[in-house]
Amino acid sequence: MKMGSKKLLILVAVLFVAAAALVITAVAHGPIDRKAEDPSSEMTKVSVTAPAEETESSEISDNLEESSQAEVEEVESSAIEETESSALEEAESYPYTDPLTGMGCSEDIASNRPIAAMLNTIGEALPQSGCSDADILIEIPEEGGITRIMGLFQDVSKVGSIGTIRSTRRYYSEIAIGMDAILCHAGGSEDGVSLLEDYGYATLNQFTHPDLYWRDQWRLENLAVEHSLYTSGANIQGAIDSGVINKTHYDGYSFPWTFTKDGTPQEGDSAVSLTAQFSSYKRTTFDYDQTSGDYAVYFFDGQPYLDANNGQQVHVENVLILQTTQYTYEDGVHQGFDLTSGSGYYACGGKMIPIYWSKGDPTAQFTFTKQDGSPLTMGEGKTYICLMDYSAPFGHE
Repeated sequence: MKMGSKKLLILVAVLFVAAAALVITAVAHGPIDRKAEDPSSEMTKVSVTAPAEETESSEISDNLEESSQAEVEEVESSAIEETESSALEEAESYPYTDPLTGMGCSEDIASNRPIAAMLNTIGEALPQSGCSDADILIEIPEEGGITRIMGLFQDVSKVGSIGTIRSTRRYYSEIAIGMDAILCHAGGSEDGVSLLEDYGYATLNQFTHPDLYWRDQWRLENLAVEHSLYTSGANIQGAIDSGVINKTHYDGYSFPWTFTKDGTPQEGDSAVSLTAQFSSYKRTTFDYDQTSGDYAVYFFDGQPYLDANNGQQVHVENVLILQTTQYTYEDGVHQGFDLTSGSGYYACGGKMIPIYWSKGDPTAQFTFTKQDGSPLTMGEGKTYICLMDYSAPFGHE
């Protein structure tokens, strides 16, 4: 009898503790969730039936969603602040400007002469090396319908191999002289070399500075010898630092191009694709990349213009189509171009406007204006120039 009473007392105690626990749990969770859901609710009692549990679960879920949304907004706000702060720090960390691109740089290099390397564009000689690091690329036709590119680098010190290197022509010599650039080339046409001599213009010619260049063995064995010559940023920079050639511009030199963050001509026509048909052999195409906000460059029939140093396709911010008169020399082979002035087009950001350009004598630089005569301001970044005859086909979409 005593044992039975004892068991009964224990059972009652257990039930009492369990009931108390339920009450405490309900009080602890119920009111807080109801106020978050609906502060004006008249429900003050906690029910242990299934519908009440579903309501409480829904209220907790809503609270979690509200809390998650607040956290997401806080993270997004923080990310924006960090991006703006990073952009500000980046701007503050580049106190100087690259004159060829208008972009910030950590060192004052504006007084340094740019490097102008003559690059091979013949199909079998591709890919080029170093082209993706060039600030300006200038493509002009030569004899036989082929073209050649002058790649201009404001700072060549960190560029790897550059090539393959080819010879200069008179119009390229004129451009180099006008920009006071250090020309890297392997000889040249008779008038192209004589022009340099007439002006007493020193260059890093492979014929006179062979130690700066080398020939690739594989190319020597598998391609024509003219497709095998290279130099490098280190070799060129070493020659400059050792005093082989003047490093800085002459007194009074200034570069006339101006840049802005976004050079897109708002009043321009659509230019999401541009095609410069230099000849039946050579075509260069520019397709606007919405993701990167610049133009991807293609050669021939859609072949990406690649850099062998890094496998990257060349992208440029600005495209200039400069139209002029092309003529053939008395030898029936070599080509000439009127570099005094002409018309053309400027494309940036997927839009294009007509422009005028001028250069004048060999010591002058290219300048560009809109049709109303106001100076052309280009987008910060790299520039590709196509110099071609008025009759050469040019299209845009």
